[in-house]
Amino acid sequence: MRDKLVQLRQKQTDFETLAANIEIFKNSCVTADNNVKTAIESLSGDFKNTYGIKENIVTKWFNYIGTEIGNSSALGRYLKDIGDTIEVAVTDGIENIKDWYKYEGGKYIIDDVLTVALVTLEVVGAVVAIASGVGAIVAIATVIATTMTVANGCPKEY
Repeated sequence: MRDKLVQLRQKQTDFETLAANIEIFKNSCVTADNNVKTAIESLSGDFKNTYGIKENIVTKWFNYIGTEIGNSSALGRYLKDIGDTIEVAVTDGIENIKDWYKYEGGKYIIDDVLTVALVTLEVVGAVVAIASGVGAIVAIATVIATTMTVANGCPKEY
């Protein structure tokens, strides 16, 4: 029984020592964190002063919203993750559209649509010119422009 009591007291002492060491470690971490914070603030302040960067109250407010509030709770981190996912999806969508345009015939479809739109506008212009009595010269010029647009819009055989 006595040996068991000695063992338990030894364990108690060990745990108390461990708790004291953890507290010392925690205090060291807090001190190191504060030192890093001070160094970063000092360096960023020196950088801002050197290059004449002025802080804007609106920018500071958005930075606060984006970092302090966003990182302080599970909801903030969740909303940030959703925002990041949306940003990636939009960026990927834009890249897919660019690839479609460049490599999958998108530019030919768009060129054909533009050609049809221009021809339609030119025909409407010719009709308006004739109807308004502007004269045959404007109508003939419109027909020539329409012919050139159609000729330029047709696919070229190489």
